[in-house]
Amino acid sequence: MNTLELPFELEKIRALVNCLDDAIANAVTGNPSEAGDQALCLVDLLQQHIDALIDSADSLEVGAA
Repeated sequence: MNTLELPFELEKIRALVNCLDDAIANAVTGNPSEAGDQALCLVDLLQQHIDALIDSADSLEVGAA
């Protein structure tokens, strides 16, 4: 994978995480449990890391140009 493909692949992962986050939130809205709360926390943490990777890839792309 070259540096031009990396941001696109990470954007796809971010979209999937957003969908997963929404699905989990909908599943636990009526009666949140500890497991559901932990899952939401983990998804949020994963999303933060993916966002950081995307930002890094964007800065690498700008630096290479």
